[in-house]
Amino acid sequence: MGVNDARKTRLAQVAKDRLAYAEYLTVLEGLEKSIETEWAKRVKKHGLTPKKNSSGQTSRPPVSENLKKLVATRQRWIDTVGQVMREKKGDCYGLPMKSIYEGISAGEDEEKDERSVEDAVQVESGDEE
Repeated sequence: MGVNDARKTRLAQVAKDRLAYAEYLTVLEGLEKSIETEWAKRVKKHGLTPKKNSSGQTSRPPVSENLKKLVATRQRWIDTVGQVMREKKGDCYGLPMKSIYEGISAGEDEEKDERSVEDAVQVESGDEE
């Protein structure tokens, strides 16, 4: 039971880490959608090509302050929270690099108990030769 409790605790922590990563992605996608919306407004209003002014020089329309703030917020989000998520690769996303149960092992007494239970099950099922 002790091993199972330790494994359950470890599994719960892995689940929390993965939920945190999913939440991180949700926020990031929301920021990116807001940026795309602001950019679409700019393109709709000013077009994609730069315009020539009266002196013959090309000028680009200004980027809104809201769009600049959104891009800066997205970059801060990636630099701070994203850095933490990248450091936990395997714990938060992707396949684990090693077993999540590594380091959790049954003691000698528990191993003996497990063997005796396995032996008893084999005797009852008639598997023992």
